Amino acid sequence: MVNTSWKNAIKYPDHPCKYCGAKGWGVGHYVDAGGNPKYPFYCLNCGKRIPGFAKRKAVEKANIDIKELHPLQLPFICEVCNREGAEAHHWAPRHLFGDESEQWPKSFLCPECHKKWHRIVTPNMSEA
Repeated sequence: MVNTSWKNAIKYPDHPCKYCGAKGWGVGHYVDAGGNPKYPFYCLNCGKRIPGFAKRKAVEKANIDIKELHPLQLPFICEVCNREGAEAHHWAPRHLFGDESEQWPKSFLCPECHKKWHRIVTPNMSEA
């Protein structure tokens, strides 16, 4: 009989994290849009994910802590200045349109551009 236990071992990356330079990896877990479990590697120092996944069977057999993660989402880009980290902006402000504001267009603005828009267009929003 051939020993195939090596096929079910978690093969951790052997390179340092490209974000912080540390060399320690953990295994995370999330369910993708198709309902499939995924086990990505992440840096134990900075928490960033890297390309590559641990095999499902290996993770299920290993006695390790698994960090619950969110599925990867592309960062939203500000439609004014092109910075990452944008947030949804309602073009029909809730304080003026009520629940109907959800039916109006939205776009993504970084926090700075979002504040600027409200400072100029709806300066008295907090008084409403």
